[in-house]
Amino acid sequence: MARRIGRSIAYVDKRTRLLDLPAEIIDMISGTDISISAAEELLTLQRQEEQCKVARIACDNKLSLREVREQVSNSVEKLTAHFNDREDLTVYHQKDRWQFETRITELDREAQKAYDKAIVAIRMAMNKITSIMENMEENWIIYEMLRQHKEALHNHIDVLIREKQRI
Repeated sequence: MARRIGRSIAYVDKRTRLLDLPAEIIDMISGTDISISAAEELLTLQRQEEQCKVARIACDNKLSLREVREQVSNSVEKLTAHFNDREDLTVYHQKDRWQFETRITELDREAQKAYDKAIVAIRMAMNKITSIMENMEENWIIYEMLRQHKEALHNHIDVLIREKQRI
């Protein structure tokens, strides 16, 4: 989807995560009562009641992004103080970490598939050029141009493989 709209995967991921916010906050975003950046800050709060509370404060007081960030930080600190038992807090953070790692793993898998598909498509193009070249052996100018294009495609595959390994 990111490629279709000309945006990065991170951008699309952030925007789709906004849909996890309560309807009240989504209405605030639609009515431009709260900015998208401020709404993204609310995503760090786990409970929807807390998200709505901070969103209402931000909307009523026309808070800046920095002020919203401070409100969210204060809410997280209150939540942390609410956990008297260290084990509860550890479980809470482990759940968040697990969800984050799961999402990263999914994105990595999607990226790997995209690279694999691109490599296969370029290889198919190379094979097609090879079959065309077989018919053009007598016309050495066309043959040489096709050979250069085939070599360029081969170089593109090498680049994609290196980029895929970085993921």
